[in-house]
Amino acid sequence: MSPKRPLTFSSVDQARQLLVRQRPYILNKQPLSEPEAIIRKSVEQNIFRTFGGMPQPPSVCFRSWAAGSYARLLRQLQEVTSQEDYDTVIQTHARTLGDHWRREQQAKIGYGPATKMINLLVKAMFLNGALRLLSFATWYNIPFDSFTLRPLVELIDDLLPNLDFTIPMHGQMTMNYVICEEQYHQLQLAVCTLCDGTGKTPFDYELLAWDSRH
Repeated sequence: MSPKRPLTFSSVDQARQLLVRQRPYILNKQPLSEPEAIIRKSVEQNIFRTFGGMPQPPSVCFRSWAAGSYARLLRQLQEVTSQEDYDTVIQTHARTLGDHWRREQQAKIGYGPATKMINLLVKAMFLNGALRLLSFATWYNIPFDSFTLRPLVELIDDLLPNLDFTIPMHGQMTMNYVICEEQYHQLQLAVCTLCDGTGKTPFDYELLAWDSRH
């Protein structure tokens, strides 16, 4: 089996054409109902393996944080009324995950991994019917990795021509590529800009960039 590779877009127009043809998402036909099961399903083991040796298994550390934060995260997301509110909830919980990780692991978790795991958890909440938010697909923050990042960064100058700092291209474009809140927000803005005029959402972009390649 050949290795899975990220999509390559030749232009913004071509990317939008592919996005328009992307099939819509489908909620899980056999949804998980228990928070513990949703948490366990949300982040796969291959992500935890990237952390290497730590005092506590990364899966245990993340899941213990998620178990304690699940109800509050879900309640806050159900109450949001704007993209700004939604983003604030994600950033707040990224900080609490960072604090938890530092206490349990005596180490700092990168900004990219923290936001990726939270966004994967939120995605699992939505697909399993726990999170009912009408504008979710529009406000959704992409979990960034090589499959969602590389096609986007290749078009970044066209999508965000007035970007006031450089988003470099390099070979190891993993979740660790995202190192700060400003960079994260600019990349999420690039996704929204790509979706403009297509009738599609950031959630559809993730389906195109990640799900269609796996």
